[in-house]
Amino acid sequence: MLKKSSTRCGVRKTQINKLILGGRKVPDGKWPWYAAIARRTGRCSEIVCGGSIIDKATILTAAHCLYEQSGVIARYRVLVHVGRTHQFSTHSLSKTYKPDHFIIHPGYRQHNVTHDIALIKLENEIEMNDYVQPVCLWPTRTDHERVVGRTGHVVGFGLHNQSHTSDDLLEAEVPVVDLIHCLESNRDAFGPTLTSQMLCAGALNDVGPCNGDSGGGFFLEINNVWHIRAIVSFAPNLYGETVCDPEQYTIYTDVSKHMQWIFENQHEPSVNRNNIRISSSTTSSTGRPRDTQPPKTPNKLLPAFETESEASEEKCGLRNLNGVVAQKIDREYVAEYGEFPWMVALFRHPEAQFCCNGALVGARAILTTAHCVDLCRNSTKNVTVRVGEWDMSKTEAMPFPPENIITSSAHLHKKYNPSSHVNNIALLELDHPVRYRATVQPVCLPSADYEVRSSENLIATGWGATLKQQQMISPVLKRLDLQNVHWETCKSQLKRYQAKHSFALDNSFVCAVSGHTEHKRPCDGDAGSPVVVEIPGKTEQYFLHGMVSWGYNCHQKAISHTALINVLHYLDWIKETMSKFY
Repeated sequence: MLKKSSTRCGVRKTQINKLILGGRKVPDGKWPWYAAIARRTGRCSEIVCGGSIIDKATILTAAHCLYEQSGVIARYRVLVHVGRTHQFSTHSLSKTYKPDHFIIHPGYRQHNVTHDIALIKLENEIEMNDYVQPVCLWPTRTDHERVVGRTGHVVGFGLHNQSHTSDDLLEAEVPVVDLIHCLESNRDAFGPTLTSQMLCAGALNDVGPCNGDSGGGFFLEINNVWHIRAIVSFAPNLYGETVCDPEQYTIYTDVSKHMQWIFENQHEPSVNRNNIRISSSTTSSTGRPRDTQPPKTPNKLLPAFETESEASEEKCGLRNLNGVVAQKIDREYVAEYGEFPWMVALFRHPEAQFCCNGALVGARAILTTAHCVDLCRNSTKNVTVRVGEWDMSKTEAMPFPPENIITSSAHLHKKYNPSSHVNNIALLELDHPVRYRATVQPVCLPSADYEVRSSENLIATGWGATLKQQQMISPVLKRLDLQNVHWETCKSQLKRYQAKHSFALDNSFVCAVSGHTEHKRPCDGDAGSPVVVEIPGKTEQYFLHGMVSWGYNCHQKAISHTALINVLHYLDWIKETMSKFY
């Protein structure tokens, strides 16, 4: 008879002499939080998915594990086995429980793997012992968010060759892979489906999750305690087959991005047993764990919009003219939320004081001015980069929270002259890649094929002050209409200030004048702000024309010219410098 055991999440109660790697058998008690999810057909049942025990009454799994071709599977056809390490033989260590009801994430849609996460609430509480224990949920207040490169563990009864599921519970170690690298490995399969709510892992060595492993956990150890970081969701198939390709990466639902939803539903009161907590707009699902490749959708490394509108493909320079939420701001000089997703705010580290602007030009690359780097550096070399920002006074309340990333290095142009602002350009290298989403996308770099004529319309964005503002910055992202001016014309207009100020203007600069009747132009706090032009022949797709470098007396209407760094002039330097980031 099994003795009852104290319950502490993520801690094994049995002695394990050796870790078994590479898809080998799991000894009893090694993964006591693993739950096998079986489906009944007549008198027979078959394990089709995995899950994880997170408390006495709750199993965490993938949403698609609770579907069949016609929709959500009937509750009475599902069984949950705990403490089981052999599929077809039972023993005293294994117990079986029936579901009370399912709670499926409201954002999950059949034939779409976004938010592929669900909870199974059980009729009766699980009896914990040394071989059955809960796993810890991912800690919300830790600095362990950076998991790329770490190796995690997956467990399941899935295929151990191309035709048969395993009789024994298997485990494997797989490393976490950067989403961008994952995307580039198979754009056809991952391009339409990857979002920032997912995690990618795999060693491409024929070891990892396969058919039948969906819903199982991806476990990482923190200070000798095991936590669930992700849930097995899907992987590409072998060509012409309905089984996984062992030489492709596997995609997981990132548990850390769904913690609030889990907390809200984990301890909810019991409901009628026929009740299925699910969004009414959810239709149906494949009902097959990882046996078909998800169909293409327009989504590429973007989360679903809260308005349920479709996200566009990941392309540089795409302006969201109406923002990314249903309610428009529609205020003069104010950008819509998410309208310019390449916009970046720079902060002094570690005091988090706003200091400058920049533009996202690559997953790990921010383009700004060299004098911005001087403004933002304090006692340390690092600068904090915030992507996805819009209203600095309401950062925590935004639908898509901004992300802060520390720079690992700053690359200033070697010939930068602080007094004349010649070669006033810099690239910031991020410590890790950004997560592309609706409010975070790169801007296009210029091309020699793009001609910017005199008086052509430009758009500048930044958090600088305006004429009517007394403070140094605007809390909400500002949008200004400018017009292009040839540098020689600009130079003649600014000559009267040469006696008081040291400056130089040549073809490494471009100039802009205000396009507003009130002569609003970039001002205090707008240093490093990107100035973009619509790509010829494209609609609402923009390339980076210039970066705000300097100007005189921006609060005076009589002076309307602003000097910009000519990004095209430095294109070779930008590309050469960025090539060292990867």
